[in-house]
Amino acid sequence: MRRVCADLLTMRWTSGAGQPREEYVTLEDISTTGACVQLEEAVQPGTEVHLEHPDASFEGVVRHCMPRDGLYFAGIEFAQGARWSPGKFKPAHLLELWSKQG
Repeated sequence: MRRVCADLLTMRWTSGAGQPREEYVTLEDISTTGACVQLEEAVQPGTEVHLEHPDASFEGVVRHCMPRDGLYFAGIEFAQGARWSPGKFKPAHLLELWSKQG
């Protein structure tokens, strides 16, 4: 289940031209297996990335990157050993959605 959230992370990767890149990104949503981040430049699908926060870090691979409103939204699949849980890292703004069962 993806959870809507917001926090500022640092994302590091190597561009297709072999250049090291680093950018502050906004965490948009997160789940045990991945996350969506908003950033200022496109990142090619298949690119390995490293996400860092003072409280946690995650390795992953960009699965898709789509332009929207002058920015880019990248879907990242976490590496096997980099699963997320609220006990491991809680974003600054995490929306917990509860459904009322009838």
